[in-house]
Amino acid sequence: AGPALHLAILEAARAHPEGLSTQRLRFASSGGAPLGQEIIDSFERTLGFPLLEHYGSSEAAQIAANTPDARKAGTVGRPWPETLSIVGEDGQPVAPGERGEIRVLRDGWFHTGDIGSLDEEGFLHLHGRLREVINRGGEKVSLSEVDAALLRHPAVAEAAAFGVPHQRLGQ
Repeated sequence: AGPALHLAILEAARAHPEGLSTQRLRFASSGGAPLGQEIIDSFERTLGFPLLEHYGSSEAAQIAANTPDARKAGTVGRPWPETLSIVGEDGQPVAPGERGEIRVLRDGWFHTGDIGSLDEEGFLHLHGRLREVINRGGEKVSLSEVDAALLRHPAVAEAAAFGVPHQRLGQ
């Protein structure tokens, strides 16, 4: 399920803790949108089983998954072997830790439009979407990272950054 449904389940579990003793789930999986670590932690504390993130698309099925035996906070898991490539603007693969576009499948890569990086352990980190990146005088700014930074402030309940035209900087 997606984050909205997991939040609804968490709220229901808090409102009706008596129902928790009857559940027999081993884990839950989340995809479709980024899920904050605080939600994962709260879900796991309340319900008593792991909430795992995964990455996939309608066009290419599930691509990467955190599994109960090998997961890493802040990632969507390890990609299935030989299914994913992270490439720079020149179309060439980037080094571990560097950001680029996620391309999936083989021999005729599918351009996801997502920005990601693989760490040294092979876990996939998501950093937003190409169309959610503005070019501010040559500097690429991830709108999802701006949103995340704003949401860390206790006085901010919701955030939605967007680019606007700028005469000198472009956006």
